[in-house]
Amino acid sequence: MVESVQNIVKEKDLAIASLVCGLLIWVPLFNAVLGPLALLFGILSLKKIYKNPDQYGGKWASIIGIILGVISVIFLVVTLYIKIFKPELLVTAK
Repeated sequence: MVESVQNIVKEKDLAIASLVCGLLIWVPLFNAVLGPLALLFGILSLKKIYKNPDQYGGKWASIIGIILGVISVIFLVVTLYIKIFKPELLVTAK
């Protein structure tokens, strides 16, 4: 009986890690690290899910983590572009 229960439970470790990293991108200073990690974990999780759907689960957690990771990476690239190439946009009024 124990073996059959263990076979039913699907591994969702990478999917949950992707989702948690994606949700934590809103924390300042962590978003530059957690956004790409959410993207990486989500992609790895989806690859495992599609190769072996009986063993791995968490498809929607992976997809949401990927979406949040992409948002974070886009925001990071735009921010770095503005800081490096358009610093005059960051000048505040006196």
